[in-house]
Amino acid sequence: MQVNDIYNILEEDKDFFLNKKDEFLKCVGNSSEFLSESSIRTIADKFYLSLFSFESNEKNIETLVKRLLKYKTDIKPELTNFLMNLVNEYLDYCIKNKKSVKNVKALLQLINYYISIIDKAYVAYLSKISKQIEKLSKEKSEANKELALSILSKLKEDKKSIRLISYYKEVPIICKTQIEKITDEFAVLEFDNCSVKAFYPEKNVYIKTDIIQKKIKATIINISPKEEKLTLGKFELTDLPQEKRKFVRVEPSENITVQLEKGNTKITGKLADISIGGVGIYTADIKDLEEDNIIKISFKLPSIDFQVNLHGQIVYILDMDGMYRLGIKYSPDVITEEKISDYVINRQFEILKELKS
Repeated sequence: MQVNDIYNILEEDKDFFLNKKDEFLKCVGNSSEFLSESSIRTIADKFYLSLFSFESNEKNIETLVKRLLKYKTDIKPELTNFLMNLVNEYLDYCIKNKKSVKNVKALLQLINYYISIIDKAYVAYLSKISKQIEKLSKEKSEANKELALSILSKLKEDKKSIRLISYYKEVPIICKTQIEKITDEFAVLEFDNCSVKAFYPEKNVYIKTDIIQKKIKATIINISPKEEKLTLGKFELTDLPQEKRKFVRVEPSENITVQLEKGNTKITGKLADISIGGVGIYTADIKDLEEDNIIKISFKLPSIDFQVNLHGQIVYILDMDGMYRLGIKYSPDVITEEKISDYVINRQFEILKELKS
């Protein structure tokens, strides 16, 4: 059925629909935190008349929806609820006045038509917002990069050394170096007496200077050990996540199985890293575990032959495409803390020795 045919069928009951306008205004009157009640009622009044004037008002309806969305006003839930109630009331009206069932069918088709227009307006509005956010994000990223490059240019001009920080198996590795060359996209640094195992192409590293508190995050584009040169790109100012950690953590050398228990829920995982304050764990299934859950953790540290049995709290759960990473914090007893501390220190020495080999 064409829209004009629907309008022709419902036109004879126009008074019925217009008499329901106050119910609609009351329904949507409190749907905005950013518009006054009088403003939302004015817009809603125009909106309702556009719906039930039975004229071709598609563009007007779409414009009003976008206008409401601009002021963070989502009337769709209230509108949908109102229209469903309106169908029931119109059905009773048609029965009472012995009207054909085609009238009710016409109203249902009209509602579907209006919902499609509203959905179209939502898609257009959200697409516009998405593009604006993308543009702002790009502009911010460019400004961030330019500021990072200007800081590096100043360091080069002053011939100041910088500390290039990488992480190898969770252990921080610092390479002291200087900037040799700066372009609009890249920086070339001296690369002497730095471990290739900790600094390699595509690796994210951090530049620490005395000029700013934030770090300059960069990606290693290329390394030439023979020429003792390292090229960095993709600059941005950021915080160093690892600096927020209270405790030093390390990756284990062994494949350590971890048992997690919460009530009747039992999960097996693999130890990703460990510190005296917590562990990171990889697992294929989290079952009913959630953040903030208190769970029992059990695993053995083979190199020191010590069984760890603790209760900890899940700090975060990350979905990693089929695998999950859990961050768990705990407060060990004195003996367990001493054993974990011994393990972490010994593992640090092993990792540093590995880098030198």
